[in-house]
Amino acid sequence: MTEKLAKILEYQEIDLELSDVEKKFHDSSVRKEYVLNGKKLSQFSDNVTRYEAKAKELLDEYKQATDQKSALMEEKTQIENSINECEDEVGAKYLKDQNKAIIAKLDKLVADCEDLSNKISALLSEYSAYTKEVKLAKENYLKVKPEYEKLSEEVNAKKEQINKRLKEKEKEIDSEVMEKYKLKKKEQPSQKILYKCEGDFCAYCNQELSGLAKSKLNEHNVIECENCHKLLYN
Repeated sequence: MTEKLAKILEYQEIDLELSDVEKKFHDSSVRKEYVLNGKKLSQFSDNVTRYEAKAKELLDEYKQATDQKSALMEEKTQIENSINECEDEVGAKYLKDQNKAIIAKLDKLVADCEDLSNKISALLSEYSAYTKEVKLAKENYLKVKPEYEKLSEEVNAKKEQINKRLKEKEKEIDSEVMEKYKLKKKEQPSQKILYKCEGDFCAYCNQELSGLAKSKLNEHNVIECENCHKLLYN
């Protein structure tokens, strides 16, 4: 193994330490709970606006239906009075047909009002449950916040120390090799970049290397697999 290769492998080991610290923090129950409850709180205002808009829509529909029902009830009373006073058989039949049509409309409006009333009740129940959920989220958020901030501070301190070591190590590494490594790191930030290759196959994807790739690898170069594009060395 050349000194150039040894240096980049040392760099990778330090870099993997950084990835491990970041992954453990990302996967920690403290961070997950903090983020989850924080997200619920951040969405509260928008969700309340949506609930209010839906409630207004339902209440407007309910008012419109009840207003129509009141108007039809008044019309029904007038027609029934007219029927009682009507002495003409044909006229009475016409009025009775009108009354039947109004009764049918009233039946539909009564059903619509009941349906809207049920929807309003369901929305109020849903909103009540939601506000309780948000209240609990706020309690949990405030409870976990100090622990999260402490953990975050510890993680940032660790990352700062590791990044210092990376910067120092980078000074010892060939710029061309370092450039290749950083480019791959951008593509796969949390993954291992360099893989030790033994034989004629890629150590990562297990595909056979081309003759040119084998030749370069045997010259102790860091190469890129033509199939999976991982960086390989031997």
